[in-house]
Amino acid sequence: MRVETYGIYLRPKGSLAGTISSDTLFGALCWSIKELYGTAELEGILSKFRENPKFIISSAFPYLYRDSEKVRFFPKPLLPSLSSLQVDGLASESKGVRRGPQNVFVKRRAIVEVVEKEKPIRSVDYFSQRLFEEIVKGEIETESLFRRFVDRGVRDEDIEKIGNALITKGERVLINPDGEQRLFWGEVDVQRNEIDRLTGSTVEGRLFFTKETFFTRSFGGLWFILRTDDLEYIKPLLRYLEDTGIGGERTVGKGHFAIPLDEICKVEIPDSGKDANCFITLSRYIPLNDECAFEQRPLSYSLSSIRPKHESRLPGINHRIYKKMLRVFEIGSILPIQSRKEPGYYGQIVPVGINAEKAGWHVWHNGMTIPVFAKIRGDE
Repeated sequence: MRVETYGIYLRPKGSLAGTISSDTLFGALCWSIKELYGTAELEGILSKFRENPKFIISSAFPYLYRDSEKVRFFPKPLLPSLSSLQVDGLASESKGVRRGPQNVFVKRRAIVEVVEKEKPIRSVDYFSQRLFEEIVKGEIETESLFRRFVDRGVRDEDIEKIGNALITKGERVLINPDGEQRLFWGEVDVQRNEIDRLTGSTVEGRLFFTKETFFTRSFGGLWFILRTDDLEYIKPLLRYLEDTGIGGERTVGKGHFAIPLDEICKVEIPDSGKDANCFITLSRYIPLNDECAFEQRPLSYSLSSIRPKHESRLPGINHRIYKKMLRVFEIGSILPIQSRKEPGYYGQIVPVGINAEKAGWHVWHNGMTIPVFAKIRGDE
């Protein structure tokens, strides 16, 4: 059977505790397989996963919708900030800046203004699909992105900021044609009380805060990319996740979604074709030795050290709460191509623990990513 690429949409029923990364989704789908089809089925799938993966998934990203219109977002590629030469050139274009020693302070003020205007671009986490496609195909880079954001007006291609994302005006009008300012999703700090596990009561003076993400109903949600050759096998797993939730704090109502199966559709991931010189990660990524040429350019990445927790339902783990520490490339990382792999996935799953009740039953962590092949100049 042929491997196809699908978009899966999650419409929130409440708030979300944290983010839903590719490894979280992987674990959720694996537990669904275990509960619906049995442990032997899951072990068989995982034993063949490196050579013949049953499914490959991205992390979950926001999307906006109105009626039949959808605007999907992708992770912001980790493009470099404006260089000192670019900042100087943009500052020199500012009104009132002239050559000569008498304009030194005017020039410095103009440089500060350029740096301040770039901060909103650096602070976002997501780009709309149209912007993402332009970057992938090498049509825009850091400076042109900056100009379109600063000089925005009434053109469809002008760039606007909504929450922690950038979107073109044309895409925003599809969802919000009246132009009314609307917060489609946002993060808030929620105060919590520490619980004494012996007495079951709160600990006086021991408060802490957690972040929760809220979505505007009927406008915002999450979506992720799924690659599989057997969508019908995956659909019952998604229905199961509708009942159980995804991510942390599910037992107190966080991370619960409606997953409309009738909205699952094939999607095309942006691709620069034969001109590609790198790929952008859409999932947390643990590379194999021969996948990336780290001595080449372009190269821009975010590397995290994570120590995930074992699922509390897993028997035989006992007091061992944490898996072993892992180093992963985060979403949006730009990595040079060693060789273009088909059918379009990089990375591996790695063993991170052993179940004590059954010899040889390994606990796995997903480090496979769906790549977006891009053309990005190495000097940017």
